[in-house]
Amino acid sequence: NGVVLITMKRGKNQKTKVSAGVYTGSSNAWKKIPVLNGPQYIDLMTEMGLSPASGWNSYANVNTNWQDLILRKSTNHQSHRLTLTAGSDKIRSLFSLDYDRNNFLYDGRDYNRIMFRSNNDVHLNDLFSISVDFQGIYSEDQQPGETFSPSPSSYGVGPVYAAIWPDGR
Repeated sequence: NGVVLITMKRGKNQKTKVSAGVYTGSSNAWKKIPVLNGPQYIDLMTEMGLSPASGWNSYANVNTNWQDLILRKSTNHQSHRLTLTAGSDKIRSLFSLDYDRNNFLYDGRDYNRIMFRSNNDVHLNDLFSISVDFQGIYSEDQQPGETFSPSPSSYGVGPVYAAIWPDGR
């Protein structure tokens, strides 16, 4: 058994110091699941003895690759941090501001976050010291639904179903 002690960075007894950091990266779908095209799908369904009530003729010219339609070619993510530390024998402070942006591989799923932190330590005398900490987070999480991920859901949709109907819907 053990104890895990988690501490936050604190200001130091030093001259004012400003530091900044930037991280950026990109992602892409390195492998897609092979799917049937429209004619292959119709052949498979016919071999299985399945067909819609209207027959396959109304679907013959539709060939939707749902993965290509839903997935972005690539995405980017970035993180920025600005930190200010300062201190004396009596007061030590640390302020930091962070911004993170993550785009996901499918449209409609993005995440942005801004974080602020302030840690202040005041040494009043040999008996008393005060620590005052503030932290704030603002985030936007855009997604199509609470637990819905369109990428796996698209695998079960046949390529003969149009993404956009002839009437524009």
